[in-house]
Amino acid sequence: MAKPCGVRLSGEARKQVEVFRQNLFQEAELYHIISSNLEKIVNPKGEEKPSMY
Repeated sequence: MAKPCGVRLSGEARKQVEVFRQNLFQEAELYHIISSNLEKIVNPKGEEKPSMY
């Protein structure tokens, strides 16, 4: 985790930062879920994919 840099935030700014962090983690979790399941969505039968090159 990043070290504090000595900047003091107001209570409202601190709340906004916390909401931003929560949203960021939620988006990262959704990205992980979607990317891990993408192969199942695109290729549900498990067939070999043709080469792109």
